[in-house]
Order: sequence, then structure tokens, then C-alpha cells
Amino acid sequence: MSQEKCLDDLIEAGWHVIDSEFDRAAVVFWKRRACEFLVEFLGPDHASTQSFLVCLRHSEAALLSKT
Repeated sequence: MSQEKCLDDLIEAGWHVIDSEFDRAAVVFWKRRACEFLVEFLGPDHASTQSFLVCLRHSEAALLSKT
């Protein structure tokens, strides 16, 4: 996927978060799109990408424990 497509998907997902009034599922979807963008833009082994992946896993685990 191109960087431009990844950025467009990330922006669209961000608007969905706002439109849904920060629905948890929409936020998780946005985080996944953000991760895809970082992988495309910085690469999968970049420190920022890896740090974001750790945060993403932590927030998804916390979300699952609340349900």
C-alpha cells in the first residue's frame, strides 16, 4: 500500500472516530490504521513503529479486559 493511501486511510479513520463520538471500536480501528501508516512510512523495525505497536497491544488488551 502506498504512503499516500495509508495516510488517506488514517485520516478517514480519524474522522470516523470524531463522527462516532470516540467509540472504542473506532479508536482501535484508527490505531490500526496509524500502525499501518508507520510501518509504510518508517518501516516495521523503526523504534517509533515498535513503540506504537507496544502501545496498541496494551490499549487493545485493556479494552478487552473491560468488556
